[in-house]
Amino acid sequence: MWQNHEKFNSVYSVSALSMNSSSTLNTTNSSIKTKHRQKNSIRKQRITPHRHYNACMLAGLLSFPIIAFIISPYLHEIFHMLVLKYYNCPYWADFHSSLRGGLSATVYLNCTLDNLQLAILYLAGIAGTMAIGFLLLILDWHLTKKDYLEYSIFTSFIAMGFLFSPVIYFFSKEGDMVNAFTVLNISPPTYFLPFIGICILLFSLAYFYMNLKYTSEKELFEEEKEELDMFKIKKTQKKDHNKYPPK
Repeated sequence: MWQNHEKFNSVYSVSALSMNSSSTLNTTNSSIKTKHRQKNSIRKQRITPHRHYNACMLAGLLSFPIIAFIISPYLHEIFHMLVLKYYNCPYWADFHSSLRGGLSATVYLNCTLDNLQLAILYLAGIAGTMAIGFLLLILDWHLTKKDYLEYSIFTSFIAMGFLFSPVIYFFSKEGDMVNAFTVLNISPPTYFLPFIGICILLFSLAYFYMNLKYTSEKELFEEEKEELDMFKIKKTQKKDHNKYPPK
């Protein structure tokens, strides 16, 4: 009887151990599934629906001329007024618009400024709008890194709109840029300002093209991956074997 009791205890302990191990395994599996579901939910939130991406691209395309010909020139004049307000200089502005030049304004001064202050006044509008454009490019880069593709492509169009207006002054033979150098008695070489304008233009266009290409390819890849996930088919990005040779 004692032997049978010991045998029963051993069997009971083995069964209890197996039950504990199975419960631990189930808990581990459930936690893994929960983490996997959380990752999938985060991934689905970050993946942009195709229609949403196209809508943001269309909105950015339509916003570009509004930014370039209305909002950016308006802020250009606002920066002039902020400088005059900083110098405590009375002024008034006459805003006017045309189909060829967009929105513009003539700011009239009622004070006397030295040459350096006048140069700062002339350059304030160009520098202010260019700073907004480059800050938007930095924001766009961060959005692209976080896979917010629709906001990234929209921000790219807005940034290009703010950079378009001030870059024109680098190729013009008159205007704020030329006036700033004139009051400082500086005559830069003929090719100097257009060269800087070309560099800014090439940089912004190259970034815009690369970002547009990356976001469109990434969005298309994620859309195809979602469709294949419905049928439990794995899809991987193709690697350039010339760039990543096999070891």
